[in-house]
Amino acid sequence: AGMRHELLSLALAESAPELWGRTNDPDLVAHLVLSHHGYCRPLPPPVLDDDPVEVEVGAEGERLVASSETGLTRIGSGVVDRFWRLVDRYDPYGLAYLEAVLRLADHWRSALEAAGTAGGESS
Repeated sequence: AGMRHELLSLALAESAPELWGRTNDPDLVAHLVLSHHGYCRPLPPPVLDDDPVEVEVGAEGERLVASSETGLTRIGSGVVDRFWRLVDRYDPYGLAYLEAVLRLADHWRSALEAAGTAGGESS
């Protein structure tokens, strides 16, 4: 209960160095994964996982494995520091723009899935 999939998604992605190594800007990708629902700007929402489980998924032929207790909600996890590095790199408006583009794409994809047209065709 209360678990944020954004945090687990990043932990899973980072568990596959071969996939993660394809990113041009790992800091930006990590931030966009974490912030695509508006959290982690800069603080992630606190989540207590008293009974963590191991989660495993496949992506691009890789095995991604992470604990549901990601550690990303802790002070010192690097989430806040990464946010401020990105603000310095892209400026506040540039970073907000990149977040907005991804968030809108995520909303659009969710709407397509809800309509049963996730392949990209609209009816």
